[in-house]
Amino acid sequence: MAHPLAEIEKILTEELDLYNRLYEIEENKSSAIIEKDGGLMEELCARQEMMLPRVSRLEEARLEQIERYAETLHPVEGAGKISLRDIVAAMDEEGARRLMGTGMELKKAVMRLENLFQANNTMIRDNLEFFDLLLSGLRSSSITSDGYSEKGMDRGKKADALLFNKTV
Repeated sequence: MAHPLAEIEKILTEELDLYNRLYEIEENKSSAIIEKDGGLMEELCARQEMMLPRVSRLEEARLEQIERYAETLHPVEGAGKISLRDIVAAMDEEGARRLMGTGMELKKAVMRLENLFQANNTMIRDNLEFFDLLLSGLRSSSITSDGYSEKGMDRGKKADALLFNKTV
Protein backbone atom coordinates (compact mmCIF):
# COMPACT_ATOMS: atom_id res chain seq x y z
CA MET A 1 0.00 0.00 0.00
CA ALA A 2 1.31 3.48 -0.85
CA HIS A 3 2.43 5.89 1.84
CA PRO A 4 -0.46 8.08 3.06
CA LEU A 5 1.35 11.30 2.11
CA ALA A 6 1.79 10.14 -1.48
CA GLU A 7 -1.86 9.11 -1.56
CA ILE A 8 -3.01 12.42 -0.08
CA GLU A 9 -1.04 14.35 -2.70
CA LYS A 10 -2.42 12.15 -5.49
CA ILE A 11 -5.99 12.62 -4.23
CA LEU A 12 -5.57 16.39 -3.91
CA THR A 13 -4.28 16.54 -7.49
CA GLU A 14 -7.24 14.48 -8.73
CA GLU A 15 -9.66 16.69 -6.79
CA LEU A 16 -8.06 19.81 -8.26
CA ASP A 17 -8.46 18.43 -11.77
CA LEU A 18 -12.08 17.48 -11.10
CA TYR A 19 -12.97 20.88 -9.64
CA ASN A 20 -11.34 22.61 -12.62
CA ARG A 21 -13.52 20.52 -14.96
CA LEU A 22 -16.60 21.35 -12.87
CA TYR A 23 -15.65 25.03 -13.18
CA GLU A 24 -15.47 24.76 -16.98
CA ILE A 25 -18.94 23.25 -17.04
CA GLU A 26 -20.21 25.99 -14.70
CA GLU A 27 -18.75 28.62 -17.07
CA ASN A 28 -20.65 26.99 -19.94
CA LYS A 29 -23.77 27.11 -17.80
CA SER A 30 -23.27 30.87 -17.48
CA SER A 31 -23.36 31.17 -21.26
CA ALA A 32 -26.40 28.90 -21.47
CA ILE A 33 -28.23 31.03 -18.90
CA ILE A 34 -27.43 34.23 -20.77
CA GLU A 35 -28.52 32.67 -24.06
CA LYS A 36 -31.58 31.12 -22.34
CA ASP A 37 -30.66 27.71 -23.79
CA GLY A 38 -32.57 25.27 -21.59
CA GLY A 39 -31.44 22.20 -23.53
CA LEU A 40 -27.79 23.04 -23.04
CA MET A 41 -28.41 23.80 -19.35
CA GLU A 42 -30.00 20.39 -18.91
CA GLU A 43 -27.06 18.68 -20.63
CA LEU A 44 -24.48 20.58 -18.57
CA CYS A 45 -26.30 19.87 -15.30
CA ALA A 46 -26.43 16.17 -16.17
CA ARG A 47 -22.66 16.18 -16.84
CA GLN A 48 -22.03 17.84 -13.49
CA GLU A 49 -24.30 15.39 -11.68
CA MET A 50 -22.35 12.49 -13.17
CA MET A 51 -19.14 13.95 -11.68
CA LEU A 52 -20.49 14.47 -8.15
CA PRO A 53 -20.11 10.84 -6.98
CA ARG A 54 -16.44 11.04 -7.97
CA VAL A 55 -16.04 14.21 -5.88
CA SER A 56 -17.58 12.41 -2.92
CA ARG A 57 -15.37 9.33 -3.34
CA LEU A 58 -12.22 11.46 -3.54
CA GLU A 59 -13.23 13.41 -0.45
CA GLU A 60 -13.81 10.17 1.47
CA ALA A 61 -10.48 8.75 0.26
CA ARG A 62 -8.65 11.91 1.29
CA LEU A 63 -10.16 11.84 4.77
CA GLU A 64 -9.30 8.16 5.08
CA GLN A 65 -5.66 8.80 4.13
CA ILE A 66 -5.43 11.74 6.53
CA GLU A 67 -6.77 9.53 9.29
CA ARG A 68 -4.28 6.82 8.37
CA TYR A 69 -1.42 9.30 8.40
CA ALA A 70 -2.60 10.87 11.68
CA GLU A 71 -2.47 7.47 13.34
CA THR A 72 1.23 7.21 12.46
CA LEU A 73 1.91 10.69 13.92
CA HIS A 74 -0.41 10.78 16.91
CA PRO A 75 -1.93 7.33 17.51
CA VAL A 76 -3.61 8.44 20.76
CA GLU A 77 -5.14 11.79 19.71
CA GLY A 78 -7.07 10.61 16.64
CA ALA A 79 -7.36 11.96 13.12
CA GLY A 80 -10.23 14.39 13.55
CA LYS A 81 -7.84 17.03 14.81
CA ILE A 82 -5.28 16.99 11.98
CA SER A 83 -5.17 19.49 9.12
CA LEU A 84 -3.10 19.88 5.98
CA ARG A 85 -0.84 22.29 7.88
CA ASP A 86 -0.17 19.59 10.50
CA ILE A 87 0.76 17.12 7.77
CA VAL A 88 3.00 19.62 6.01
CA ALA A 89 4.80 20.45 9.27
CA ALA A 90 5.99 16.85 9.52
CA MET A 91 7.26 16.68 5.92
CA ASP A 92 10.51 17.58 4.23
CA GLU A 93 10.64 21.06 2.70
CA GLU A 94 10.25 19.98 -0.95
CA GLY A 95 7.27 17.70 -0.27
CA ALA A 96 5.71 20.21 2.10
CA ARG A 97 5.89 23.00 -0.47
CA ARG A 98 4.39 20.77 -3.17
CA LEU A 99 1.57 19.44 -0.98
CA MET A 100 0.74 22.86 0.47
CA GLY A 101 0.72 24.37 -3.03
CA THR A 102 -1.67 21.70 -4.28
CA GLY A 103 -3.89 22.19 -1.24
CA MET A 104 -4.00 25.96 -1.78
CA GLU A 105 -4.79 25.53 -5.48
CA LEU A 106 -7.60 23.15 -4.59
CA LYS A 107 -9.01 25.64 -2.09
CA LYS A 108 -8.88 28.41 -4.73
CA ALA A 109 -10.59 26.15 -7.29
CA VAL A 110 -13.38 25.28 -4.85
CA MET A 111 -13.91 28.95 -3.97
CA ARG A 112 -13.93 30.00 -7.66
CA LEU A 113 -16.49 27.28 -8.41
CA GLU A 114 -18.63 28.36 -5.45
CA ASN A 115 -18.54 32.01 -6.54
CA LEU A 116 -19.48 31.16 -10.13
CA PHE A 117 -22.21 28.82 -8.91
CA GLN A 118 -23.67 31.64 -6.79
CA ALA A 119 -23.49 34.06 -9.75
CA ASN A 120 -25.29 31.53 -11.98
CA ASN A 121 -27.98 31.02 -9.35
CA THR A 122 -28.48 34.78 -9.17
CA MET A 123 -28.80 35.00 -12.97
CA ILE A 124 -31.34 32.17 -12.99
CA ARG A 125 -33.40 33.81 -10.22
CA ASP A 126 -33.26 37.15 -12.04
CA ASN A 127 -34.42 35.51 -15.28
CA LEU A 128 -37.28 33.76 -13.50
CA GLU A 129 -38.37 37.01 -11.85
CA PHE A 130 -38.23 38.79 -15.21
CA PHE A 131 -40.37 36.15 -16.92
CA ASP A 132 -42.80 36.11 -14.02
CA LEU A 133 -43.20 39.90 -14.33
CA LEU A 134 -43.59 39.58 -18.08
CA LEU A 135 -46.29 36.93 -17.69
CA SER A 136 -48.08 39.00 -15.05
CA GLY A 137 -48.09 41.98 -17.40
CA LEU A 138 -49.42 39.90 -20.28
CA ARG A 139 -52.09 38.32 -18.11
CA SER A 140 -53.34 41.67 -16.87
CA SER A 141 -53.56 43.09 -20.39
CA SER A 142 -55.85 40.36 -21.76
CA ILE A 143 -59.62 40.86 -21.78
CA THR A 144 -61.72 38.06 -20.35
CA SER A 145 -65.21 39.34 -21.15
CA ASP A 146 -65.30 37.65 -24.55
CA GLY A 147 -64.59 34.03 -25.35
CA TYR A 148 -66.90 31.08 -24.78
CA SER A 149 -70.32 30.82 -23.19
CA GLU A 150 -71.22 28.34 -20.45
CA LYS A 151 -72.33 25.92 -23.23
CA GLY A 152 -68.93 26.13 -24.89
CA MET A 153 -70.10 28.32 -27.76
CA ASP A 154 -67.79 30.92 -29.22
CA ARG A 155 -69.08 34.39 -28.35
CA GLY A 156 -66.75 36.10 -30.75
CA LYS A 157 -63.22 37.32 -30.73
CA LYS A 158 -61.33 37.60 -27.53
CA ALA A 159 -58.90 40.47 -27.67
CA ASP A 160 -55.34 39.62 -26.65
CA ALA A 161 -56.33 36.16 -25.43
CA LEU A 162 -53.40 34.25 -23.96
CA LEU A 163 -53.00 30.92 -22.23
CA PHE A 164 -50.16 30.46 -19.78
CA ASN A 165 -48.59 27.27 -18.58
CA LYS A 166 -46.81 28.18 -15.34
CA THR A 167 -45.85 24.59 -14.52
CA VAL A 168 -42.78 24.65 -16.78
